[in-house]
Amino acid sequence: MTFDKFTDFIHDIINWIRFQRELGTEVVERTRHINAFLGGSADCLHNFQNGKWDATVPATKISLPKGEAGLLEVKDLLGDCKRCGLHKTRKGIVFGEGPGDARLLIVGEAPGREEDIEGRPFVGPSGKLLAKMLKAIDIERSDTYITSVIKCRPPANRTPKPGEIASCIPFLALQICAVSPKLILALGQIAAQWLLNVRKPLHELRGVLYSLPDLPVSSMRIDRPNDILDIKVVVTYHPAYILRLAGDRQKSVKLDVWKDLQMLQHEYKQG
Repeated sequence: MTFDKFTDFIHDIINWIRFQRELGTEVVERTRHINAFLGGSADCLHNFQNGKWDATVPATKISLPKGEAGLLEVKDLLGDCKRCGLHKTRKGIVFGEGPGDARLLIVGEAPGREEDIEGRPFVGPSGKLLAKMLKAIDIERSDTYITSVIKCRPPANRTPKPGEIASCIPFLALQICAVSPKLILALGQIAAQWLLNVRKPLHELRGVLYSLPDLPVSSMRIDRPNDILDIKVVVTYHPAYILRLAGDRQKSVKLDVWKDLQMLQHEYKQG
């Protein structure tokens, strides 16, 4: 660890201790949750270098149960997250929703205005379009687990910064491990790039059925890595992007989306 990284790490610890003191905490036990918090606030930022994850950093192991119990543990681990600056402008954390044993897990980019207010993913116009997209291939939204790469709304719905994503994506990885879906639908370029660990534009990524690569859990490692080996990923355009288009361009993108959805439907029916 370089001196600058070590300094940042100590700074994070000091801020965390001050926060505990403000809460009136007198004794703090060194639990696995605290270990993971320290890793999440420092390592998951520093391990991200030039668009790649450094897998050589010592791991904090987490034995995560499947389903609802696992999701509750992840939510508890996330807590009232202040690991990046987005906590200063958010109204709330949008963790995700859906059955803990969903066969399809849907990943968006970030909460928008409506999601920030309600604390639920995809509740605005893009959420209505997503429901229609799923209905067209005979999948009910209520049967899917829906979340996003980051859990807090960026100001003015701007694109999340790499540091913000690096702070938050370990929790997406843990959500995926808890749900252990058969399929993931990545909506938009940010979700696709970070799930697949590639930096290509979305139009080059869609149209292919992927196997989920190693999850970027950074300093948090899962005791059951085999649970994620068989997850397939389908990439398509984000509903919000579709809604911003008009005319022939929108028609063209909708046709591409329909082809992606047909691929998703085929795989969904197989299991």
